[in-house]
Amino acid sequence: MAKRKTPKVKDLRPEKITKEELQTARDITKKMTEISYTLGRLEQEKHEILHMYANLKKTLSDLGDEFKKTYGTENIDVVTGEIKYNDNGTNDEANS
Repeated sequence: MAKRKTPKVKDLRPEKITKEELQTARDITKKMTEISYTLGRLEQEKHEILHMYANLKKTLSDLGDEFKKTYGTENIDVVTGEIKYNDNGTNDEANS
């Protein structure tokens, strides 16, 4: 059998992409990694903030309970400090 004079198609395929293509792919991958890291950090911060919010909400609820024990209502204007009773002038607890 004689040797083949023309190279096989497989032998003509390039082995690597160009340097420019490689750099572009690296740049995109690097940017995606940075964005992924930033998203993770933001999610962690969000989680911490949600915990702080839940703690504040619980503290406010506890304060409302204290107001109800002390003043008979937890309906307090937080701007003026005015205690708001129901329309007939009695406290909320008396009507419960």
